[in-house]
Amino acid sequence: MKKQTIVLTVGGSDFKFRPDIIKYNNFLNQSSNSKNKVQAIQNFLIQCCEGDDDKEKLRHLFGNKPGTDHAILEQILNEYQEDVAVVVKKSETEPEE
Repeated sequence: MKKQTIVLTVGGSDFKFRPDIIKYNNFLNQSSNSKNKVQAIQNFLIQCCEGDDDKEKLRHLFGNKPGTDHAILEQILNEYQEDVAVVVKKSETEPEE
């Protein structure tokens, strides 16, 4: 996967995020193995965020603006994930015995 800096403006402030394959995979593993999906999202975003001051601003946004974490995650994943062509062909079912 590519390394890149993604800049998002949230609540009037610019935030720089640098996702990478290790952070991305850790996020997927944590979110699938955890009952607390919100914490997995927030952990990923904080880990990807550049600058300690910006991390604190993000934590403040998470606590004061519900849904902010999900909105940011969606934008980062849309930008970070590469397009993959997936085609679903007709599945076949076999009779039960």
